[in-house]
Amino acid sequence: MSLLMSGSLYAADVPLDFQDNNQLIMAVSFEDGMLAVDGMDVYRAGTAWYVPLASFVEAMGLAITVSPALGQAEGFIIEEANTFKMDKATCTAALNKVSTSFDCGQVVTYDDEIYVNSRLIEQWFGVRLRFDEFAAEVIVVTERKFPKQLRRERDRNAESLSSRDNPRPEYPEQPIEDKKLGEGSFDQQLTLGQQKMGDDQESYFRHDTIAAIEVLGFETRGFLGGENDHITESALSISKKDPYANLLGPMRARSMEFVDLTLPSLPLITSSSRAKGFLVSSFPLNQPTSFSTKDFRGPLPSNWEVELYQNDILIGRRSASTATEYEFKEVTLYYGVNRFRLRFYGPQGQRKEEVQVINVGEQTAKPAESYYRFGSGTRVDKNDVLNTVLQFRHGLSSQLNAGLSYYQENNRDTLLISNYGLLEIGGSFSSFFGTLNFATSDDSGSATEVTLQAPFERFIFGVSHSSLSNFRSRLFNATETRLVEQLNKVNGNLNVYPFLPLRLDAEVSQFTYANGSESTEVKQRTSWQIAGSYWFNTFMSDSDSNVDYNGQLIMLIPVDRYEFRTTAEYTESVDLLSSSLDFRLSDKYSYGLEVAQDIPKDITSFRASLNRLFRYITLSAEVTSDTQSNYRAIGLISYSGTYNPRRENFEWSPRSQTSYGAVSARVFLDQNYDGIFNEGDLPLKDIAFRVNQNDVDTETDDRGEAVLLALPVHQETDISLSLRSLPDPYYRPVKTGVRLIPRPGQVCQLEFPIIIQSEISGLVQLQREKGLRGLRNVTVQLKTPDGKVIASTKTESDGFYLIEGIFPGDYLLTVDTEQAEFKKIKFQKLIYPVHVAKSGLQESTFDFLASYERLQRH
Repeated sequence: MSLLMSGSLYAADVPLDFQDNNQLIMAVSFEDGMLAVDGMDVYRAGTAWYVPLASFVEAMGLAITVSPALGQAEGFIIEEANTFKMDKATCTAALNKVSTSFDCGQVVTYDDEIYVNSRLIEQWFGVRLRFDEFAAEVIVVTERKFPKQLRRERDRNAESLSSRDNPRPEYPEQPIEDKKLGEGSFDQQLTLGQQKMGDDQESYFRHDTIAAIEVLGFETRGFLGGENDHITESALSISKKDPYANLLGPMRARSMEFVDLTLPSLPLITSSSRAKGFLVSSFPLNQPTSFSTKDFRGPLPSNWEVELYQNDILIGRRSASTATEYEFKEVTLYYGVNRFRLRFYGPQGQRKEEVQVINVGEQTAKPAESYYRFGSGTRVDKNDVLNTVLQFRHGLSSQLNAGLSYYQENNRDTLLISNYGLLEIGGSFSSFFGTLNFATSDDSGSATEVTLQAPFERFIFGVSHSSLSNFRSRLFNATETRLVEQLNKVNGNLNVYPFLPLRLDAEVSQFTYANGSESTEVKQRTSWQIAGSYWFNTFMSDSDSNVDYNGQLIMLIPVDRYEFRTTAEYTESVDLLSSSLDFRLSDKYSYGLEVAQDIPKDITSFRASLNRLFRYITLSAEVTSDTQSNYRAIGLISYSGTYNPRRENFEWSPRSQTSYGAVSARVFLDQNYDGIFNEGDLPLKDIAFRVNQNDVDTETDDRGEAVLLALPVHQETDISLSLRSLPDPYYRPVKTGVRLIPRPGQVCQLEFPIIIQSEISGLVQLQREKGLRGLRNVTVQLKTPDGKVIASTKTESDGFYLIEGIFPGDYLLTVDTEQAEFKKIKFQKLIYPVHVAKSGLQESTFDFLASYERLQRH
């Protein structure tokens, strides 16, 4: 049975059943559900199935070339040693150079393909094919993995690695040079008030100003706060930070701090403390100073409040009636991921959050790496005490770290000098994390602390034991008449999500003293969600206290623009009960109402506030009063300014800027392709930006300029354009984004030149008696005039191809001549000269028409 295909096509022996009504388009999938190709033409001839060989090997990802004109296929199966060669003329197939014969009728050429009986496919490639006509699917059952499957696994692993270690694209780094004098920014808050407390009535004016500027390459930050004409608080910090550890040459420091700074905490010896002095460190920025606890400290302007959440459990709340700092000391770190969230509440209804993630077990020194920290300073709370600390940590292995520290406390008033030494060992073993701390003092005192944490799926259990022998430090026995000899702690963290909306953490501490007495402290925090409301409870009990227990219960109900909060503070009974309602009328207006009852004093107080956010400033008015005729009325204005060197003026904002970095960006159509904005270039308006792959509400103005404020500092930050905002689909940025490390007190200037790129598309078709048919898998190349290939693509099943991202210039567009020769096809026109002007291609469609060179008969 034969069918003669005339004209420029070749003749082929085909079954009579190879008719259109026996053709099915089927998807090809592996048994694990992975889709290999969404459509492949197969034919049913009686009870047999015929599979297109070229389409099948491509779907499997095999390096096998198929030539229907020659009736041949050659390449290898999965590994280069597993060679494969098939010749229809001799009806033989060679696997690993071992030749076998097959029935010539099982391999046929038809319609620019070699169709092979599915039984031969199974024999050659070691698979089993299941044909499901109802689902229009071919299932490939195989015991070994084909390149298509292996590629998917590599892609998944790469995606997993990318999401875990570097979820961002690779952008070129933009260095920020040190400046003798940076641009600078400032935050200012002004308060005018009138109050009556008892018989005293007064008016007052309060001012809080923070300024940040780079001076001689150092980040300089100053604070002044006071009332009326008096300065009551002031601070100055000078620092230099580099996450890449390029400071001080061979010392590889990451940070240098001077004047006002924070000295680190040391287990068993001291908590962190504010001091005036210096500190040099090579530790990674924001890494905890100990294995098991972390201190949180930062600026808190007057009338602001801050809450600290750990894994969505409320840890504590701090408020500032006058400009000061917030502080949360010795917060327990649990093995695994600790997600801390600082939520700030401004007096004008402002809300902002800061998030820190600490992974205990991954935050220590890497194998064979060492970190150091050295500092000395006079404590702010005791200006006659000079503290000096030297800390060293080394990675012994991927699971084990060791550290040595020295600490000195010099009381210049009493002339008493105390010296301490500390050995720290921490590491993970199997599924456990443990630390060993041993401290000594120069008065022969010593202390040992052992901690162990065992993480389970939704529960972390920890124990610790401290033993002290005549040991005194800032943390233990500093002024107590009873000397602590032993301290045992048991703590745990339970996360029932998503099965129950409940989180718990608790800690029980038992103290044993030298006189034989004991005391017990209990701390417990609970967070749970019920029907759209959030409940936070903090409970504390101390057997040494006159009060059996005390705590705080908060209920929070957020609904659209409302936030309703009820707080109950209690000891053995409810002491304070308050309810507040904050409502945002819009993004610019908000008001708040609060009523509180001090039950022991039988005093009821009321508060009402109204806030208005303008483009450059925020205004607020607040009135409070109580049932004892006390009152307070205040008006408040706050604003921030950042100097823009591009325009030589200040960019005003109602939100704080001194703790953040800024970028001044310009986007323009680069008409002369030099990457520099000059005469003739066109500024582009309404171009949006992305920061760390997130859209931001900042667009360029008529000058093509925009200022990005509130950028995170001392960490890699990606600035890119939102391609969707480009006005022309052929516009392409020369650089899609840049990576930089913003610093406070300096504005980085970025240029984003845009050029016009073109694309070329067309069809590669075969001329036959029935008409034109698209040729699939044909390589189309774009070359420079000297023959260098700069772009390449393959045609789709219908012969369509597309080459994108072509810069202005002269090119040659052609098909792969070696492939055309192997397929024995001849093109009417093999090469198209292409000229891409700066304004883009005028004609972007180029078609290739082919025919077979000679008649083939088998």
